[in-house]
Amino acid sequence: MAITDQIALSRPRGTIELELEEVTAGGLILRTTRVLDNVVTYAFRNEISKWLAGQSSVLPGFLAIGAGQEAASVNQKTVTEMVDEFFRKDLATSPQVLSDGTRYRAVFGAAEIAGDIEEVMLFSADAVVVILDALDAITGWSTGAGQTLSVETSDRMQGTGSLESASSGAGPADLTFKKTTLSADISLADTALQVWFYVDDKTKLSGNIAIQLSSSITTGQHQWAWTVAASGLVNGWNYFDLDLTAATITGSPDKTAIVRFELSVTKTHPVTVRIDNLRTFKPAGTGLARAELTPAFTKQIGSVLNITWTIRPDYESKINTFLWEGDDDQAVSADVTAQLAETGAGTFPAVTSHPWTYTSMWLPAASGYMTGGLLALDSQAGCIAVWARFGAVEPSNGALVFDWRQDGSNTISLYWDSASNLWTAVYTRSGVTVTRTAGDTPTNNDYAFLVVGWDVNGLGLSLNGAAMSKVAIATLISAITAQPTWGGGSGLVTTNAKLGPALAFSRVLSDAEIAALYALGRFYVYGED
Repeated sequence: MAITDQIALSRPRGTIELELEEVTAGGLILRTTRVLDNVVTYAFRNEISKWLAGQSSVLPGFLAIGAGQEAASVNQKTVTEMVDEFFRKDLATSPQVLSDGTRYRAVFGAAEIAGDIEEVMLFSADAVVVILDALDAITGWSTGAGQTLSVETSDRMQGTGSLESASSGAGPADLTFKKTTLSADISLADTALQVWFYVDDKTKLSGNIAIQLSSSITTGQHQWAWTVAASGLVNGWNYFDLDLTAATITGSPDKTAIVRFELSVTKTHPVTVRIDNLRTFKPAGTGLARAELTPAFTKQIGSVLNITWTIRPDYESKINTFLWEGDDDQAVSADVTAQLAETGAGTFPAVTSHPWTYTSMWLPAASGYMTGGLLALDSQAGCIAVWARFGAVEPSNGALVFDWRQDGSNTISLYWDSASNLWTAVYTRSGVTVTRTAGDTPTNNDYAFLVVGWDVNGLGLSLNGAAMSKVAIATLISAITAQPTWGGGSGLVTTNAKLGPALAFSRVLSDAEIAALYALGRFYVYGED
């Protein structure tokens, strides 16, 4: 089981400190810092802990900005794409691993992009984009009657200019922008057609804006077509993100041979409209974490924008499971906690109401214990990790943390030896016992992070993130079919020892994984900043 099971110790949600620093052409620095709600996607839940430890193979490599926000009814963790992504930039530096999170930085250049940023998202890879026309030049473009085309260099969203149509003459002037010499293959970026659209006075536009993308130079043939309601526009720049699957298709447009783009709208004179950065787009990479900005942050063209994204997990919030069972690929919970019930005089608190933090862990009753973990464990190769906390007085001798047995002669257990101040792991097969111990100083209300592992390499025990020391096991138990118990069981008890989140694995963790688990869990039990 990989280190992904650390997620049992961390609710994958926290805060983003998003610093947006804009440097204008004149050298003026505009800076704002937003502390935002961070949502880590389900796709990244099994990587978050490795990522925070700087060890994940699925690392954020790109930061994307967009112009939309999800509806309040949408579960943010299910989001894998942005609402209206308009630019994605590779991260400027390697991630900086902090004591309480991870920091990333992206730099958006002066001519790269502008716009009102309403959403940001980290991705593992770049998007696939085909630039149909940067619209920095008038070459190949035509317009309708009563209009004049020009390149506007001051008001633009990307590059060195935007294409402008100023209408002041007679006639309906429906046709606004047209080009029949695009010569593009969009087969690899075929999710959406995207373009910025500007209008100085939206009341001068009537009806719908008609947009066509085609592999034919003839209007109305072999095309995708969309309509955008003029009434929904704002004065200034608007971002059109048009899904190809939602288009009205005429004929058989060829994605490998795009030649024509048209935009038409009925206008009342005088009015000025512009377009910029005409492209097709396909999302790629794993969506890792996202945040929404309210109010939006506006990046001006000609300025440089530095975005520093520091993600700090919500270390002092509710841990959403007591026991997490994992296989070789990923953690599996399946509401495991809901199936756990304390046997004995005590009452195990429901996970929905119990915050598994350093202020309140589970204190088993004198004869109380829980069962669970068989899903992951195997008597010939397995591992458990658990936080234990000493009570107001030292736990009694033999206070049991974990016990798994087929019968009295075939057991695997972990307990506290108060006479010798030792955490003791025991592996017994057919009455032949192997033990591994780790010394500890019992300080009232202090904590211990314990990892026990067993396989062909022996029985190992790690205390507080240390490397696992092992002792040889002559012969492994062939099988244990009974469920393990936590906090007692089989007539054994735990007293004055609270237990926190427990993890069960189908293999022995490496020393690096153990150290990372301990580092992450310390934020909970000690409440460290």
